[in-house]
Amino acid sequence: MYGSPSEWQKAMTYHWVQKILNEYQDKKTVIIEGQVNLDFITAAFAGFNFQQYKIILVHCNNETRHKRLYLDRNQPELINDDMDKWAEFLKRQAIDKKVTILDTSLMDTNEMVDWFKQNSHLSSQANENIYLRRTARAIILNKHNQVLLLKIKGKPLHSNKYQDTQSFWITVGGELEQDETFELALQRELREEVGVTNPEKIELIAFGEHVLLWKGLKTKFVEQFYIVCLNDINLSNRNLTHEESIVIDDYSWWSLNDLQTTKEVIFPTCLPKLVNNYINHLNDWMVKKISLD
Repeated sequence: MYGSPSEWQKAMTYHWVQKILNEYQDKKTVIIEGQVNLDFITAAFAGFNFQQYKIILVHCNNETRHKRLYLDRNQPELINDDMDKWAEFLKRQAIDKKVTILDTSLMDTNEMVDWFKQNSHLSSQANENIYLRRTARAIILNKHNQVLLLKIKGKPLHSNKYQDTQSFWITVGGELEQDETFELALQRELREEVGVTNPEKIELIAFGEHVLLWKGLKTKFVEQFYIVCLNDINLSNRNLTHEESIVIDDYSWWSLNDLQTTKEVIFPTCLPKLVNNYINHLNDWMVKKISLD
């Protein structure tokens, strides 16, 4: 009847879009979930001349997907190269179409639900929202295992203990833009803040969460930390955005001893311990949750 699995998927997408538009007109928001070629979604809505929809790709890395299929869903037969290639195809489609990508690799079910409430206009009382700010951060190491840090002008948000300071040091990085994954944001921030475009190694090593009052809003910070190894050191700040150029005062390489003994304020405060542990466990490192205080 349909000729191929692809044609069946296309027909079912059209069917469900038609069903939603015909039977749920009284609903403010309707969510439909499925694994489907994004071209079929846009074509189906275009066929009905309907434009008030939003595509969100719920994504995770292969390791996390394999674990969820095996342990949570009891579907080990879906752990194969075809499924990995399908996930990569959908991710590439989403990037090309500038579709929002929700990377759930380090999120539990409640965090995913919270994200959809905040980003799909499902919350009935906006003043009760906790907004989500997702940040990718680079712990840049040179061949001497020194760490590159940026000096930021102003008072830190992270803790009331440091409100008397007028500057502090942080790793390279920044907030994810609308259509970015953590990895894409990391690459953009490396290019903007220090001119790095071809690192020798990038490895996710840690993540953390912290709730703060940010620009008058209760905000949950979710940060992922990546080791970025450099051989050729040719740093540049020529690509800084205007906002970055205002707050970034300097950058400097820090030895592990400097990190451990300095009186300067560094965030996250666990950074010296994190770097030391990573260097001493290169071959058996496991991604860790850290405190962002």
